[in-house]
Amino acid sequence: MKIMWVTNQIVGSLAENKGLKPITGQWLNAELKKEEHGFNELLICTIANHGEEYLDGQVKYIILGHGNIVLFKVNDEAINDWQKVIENENPDCILIWGTETAVGLAVLKANQLTNKPVPVAVYIQGVMKSIYENYRGGFTDKEINDMTTLPEKIRHTGIFDIEKQYYEYYLREKEILKLTDYIILENKWAEKIYKEMNPEVKVLNNRLPIQMAFSQKDWNDERKEKHKIITSVAGYPLKGLHQLIKALCLVREKYPDVKLTIPGNNSFFVHGLKKRVSQHGFNRYIRRLIETNGLENNIMFVGPLSPEKYAEEMSQSEVYICASAIENHCSTLREAMSVGVPCISSAVGGIPEFAKDNENCLLYQFGDYEKMADCICRIFEDKNLRDKLSIEGKRTIKSMYDENPMMSLQDIYIEMVNR
Repeated sequence: MKIMWVTNQIVGSLAENKGLKPITGQWLNAELKKEEHGFNELLICTIANHGEEYLDGQVKYIILGHGNIVLFKVNDEAINDWQKVIENENPDCILIWGTETAVGLAVLKANQLTNKPVPVAVYIQGVMKSIYENYRGGFTDKEINDMTTLPEKIRHTGIFDIEKQYYEYYLREKEILKLTDYIILENKWAEKIYKEMNPEVKVLNNRLPIQMAFSQKDWNDERKEKHKIITSVAGYPLKGLHQLIKALCLVREKYPDVKLTIPGNNSFFVHGLKKRVSQHGFNRYIRRLIETNGLENNIMFVGPLSPEKYAEEMSQSEVYICASAIENHCSTLREAMSVGVPCISSAVGGIPEFAKDNENCLLYQFGDYEKMADCICRIFEDKNLRDKLSIEGKRTIKSMYDENPMMSLQDIYIEMVNR
């Protein structure tokens, strides 16, 4: 079969050749590695500033030169270009990764204009409705107004503005649901949301893959760094870094040597007048929160990490924390459980469907940073608890992916084409 993927970033060998590191969604590369060893002919399409085609074995890449994908608008020219791709390449089915950008909507409209529309499935990554409802991460209107900078007000790039953008994404997602044949989900939480939006939508179930690098690492209580915490990339309010830092203040009272490792670009401590002036209000808020509480020596920003390096950092930590206000899959939590590092997470979205409190993870309600701090201290103090969470976390991931797998993408392709 010939399968057409539509992605929201350049991935795979083309990204490697360009020296591009994935911003988000490293599961795409994990799934791509599996696809490269299959029997399908794979076509991967997206947009960027410059159009090009690239062939690597059985994988063909097509980049349409429609500019920055975040700014992409659905118009007649774009729809016409996507229609040409579909008609020229003649795929058996189309898989659109995510509803975060408008590209998927353009592809769906283009497909309906072809002489013979092919079946289309949309793989749900982030649930736009829930992101819109939780983007501000618990901040009040007054708190957001206080942290919003003048440049943000002029450029309409503050938290209120991005919140409105996600509302528009949610409306677009509803339109996508009317045009697609299938959506691909993993949990009942997301299915309930989408069934309320469109009771007629057909649901296929697939587990979001995680990188092999994490299962190849094995956390050991004797080798971990004492009182070291690691979290996920946390550059915007929804990810709950402000809550984690508040919890860290409480933990430090008992453990002055506690260390928090934060991966991703350090947009909080910037240098130079131009960067300071243009810095987002939330990032300034985080910097002030760290400085006011004297946490500079307790927090380490380590920059973007490869899967291998991230797994290594996890294996050396005493605890991993997901502090998000909402998550659909939370692949980073699964990666941490796969490594075996004891985990703490907010009980949000689809997380409680695989993370069970006091069994394979410690859960708390988002916003209750005092409970988060208590969970951290419990893990620091109790070796038996650390061992239990480590063993059960690894066992959970093995059960999910090896013993109780959902449909593979190959199963989904066959289902789509046969129907």
